[in-house]
Amino acid sequence: MSNMQIEIVNVSTSHVATAKGGYMVADVAYKNKSFQDKLEGKKIMDFANKDVYSKITKATFGETFEVTRQKSADDKYWNWIALNPAGSIPAEISSAPTSAGSSGYAAPMKQGNVTPKSTYETSEERAARQVLIVRQSSLGHALEYAATNKIKDEAEVLALANRFSDWVFQKEGIKSVAKSVLEVSSGFFDDMADDLP
Repeated sequence: MSNMQIEIVNVSTSHVATAKGGYMVADVAYKNKSFQDKLEGKKIMDFANKDVYSKITKATFGETFEVTRQKSADDKYWNWIALNPAGSIPAEISSAPTSAGSSGYAAPMKQGNVTPKSTYETSEERAARQVLIVRQSSLGHALEYAATNKIKDEAEVLALANRFSDWVFQKEGIKSVAKSVLEVSSGFFDDMADDLP
């Protein structure tokens, strides 16, 4: 088990359909404050930990949280088992007796005064967040396109994602992107059997 502090960049939710109805997934982009503000991502399923899922779907850009995580049984990935606002005392500690008595618990430590930090985004932060959102969305659409067209080359998928995000930001030479995507996709349905009677 270990803890880390994160700062929310973006949280988006989606539904995954299954034979039994499906489940919800929160796709979280965050800065790992415990590791040099590294930008990371995590998918949180609603059935894995309802409390963590509920809190993370209400999180907004710039909020910071303390994450308690635990390695999965196969030791391949980290599960988030608790999520609390940064600087808050977890419930199991705050409910402990406040003085060392017959229970043997000591009083929780008091935190020192912290200088308030502005929660307003700068124009640079807003621009950076928009870029991250567009890139994340473009990658998702490129992956969907790749799956539909049986594209397995990672470099080709990333190039397609970049082309999609370039189109959103209207960079130079972008008029050719829409045309080339249409050219690639034209004829895709030609070899499919007609399902109309």
